[in-house]
Amino acid sequence: MNDKQENKYSMYLALVKVCDSFILSWSGVTAFADSYTVFKGHVVKLGGLLEQQLTAITGVRKDKLAALDTVVEQVLPVAGMLFAYATDMDDNTLRDSSKLSATDLRQVRDTVAGERARIIYTLAVPLEGALAAYGLVGGDLVALDASITAYENLVASPRVAIVTRKGATTEMRAEIRSADKVLKDRMDPLSLQFAVSAPEFYRNYKDARIIVDSGSGSVKKGSIALKVFDGMTMSPIEGATVNTLPETVEKLTDINGLAVLEGVAPGTYLVKVTKAGHVSGQVEVTVKSGEVVAADVKLMM
Repeated sequence: MNDKQENKYSMYLALVKVCDSFILSWSGVTAFADSYTVFKGHVVKLGGLLEQQLTAITGVRKDKLAALDTVVEQVLPVAGMLFAYATDMDDNTLRDSSKLSATDLRQVRDTVAGERARIIYTLAVPLEGALAAYGLVGGDLVALDASITAYENLVASPRVAIVTRKGATTEMRAEIRSADKVLKDRMDPLSLQFAVSAPEFYRNYKDARIIVDSGSGSVKKGSIALKVFDGMTMSPIEGATVNTLPETVEKLTDINGLAVLEGVAPGTYLVKVTKAGHVSGQVEVTVKSGEVVAADVKLMM
């Protein structure tokens, strides 16, 4: 989502908030109510597409790192067995080939990590019987083969994710066009009647329709200070992932459960919080030019 689209989406969120807050002011006007239902549907769809766009890459990356952790956990013991066996057999070639550390797998390109793990597996297969005396248990190599294959399959996933993200971007443009059409052709003209019948709603509606240009040099960016607590114990949660939509700023909470998201353009955002073992939570915040907005989120187990 580019700056212009982010600005529009922020305006959409602000408008939804206003309309939902003043529902009694307009619910009796069927044409406006029907138009708003259509508009809100586009905004909800945009939110889903934005989340899809955000998680397409980050989700695959997390899955890949988890798969690599499994490979490292399983391949290093086998490499150690091979090394000891080669030493006993005075086989320097095998000994050199079986030298492997976690760094050799984690600090190289994805494809290289998979290839190095696969070499250990290939060397161990014909020696499975001999390696039993060194601690190899039946099924160890089968499990290693499966984990390496799973990792190798995930290495290509970011490319697939990029295609997914592009697809979401295309759909996003269409949803914005549709949302704009409903606003300009239906809701805006129909809102004029509320200037007299519901002046407070009309004033808030007009204010929400103003698009703040987050790319303008005259607008200062702000910050979000979010504190995450355990909903049962009220203890701060460390290591929770905090994302803002639509700007997609991401950060982890510290030991005090605090994450400060800086450089956020003025606008209304949905802040989503996730942590393994907890139900995800979210809160809507409005960032003003040059200001810090504070908010709390409680996560339940």
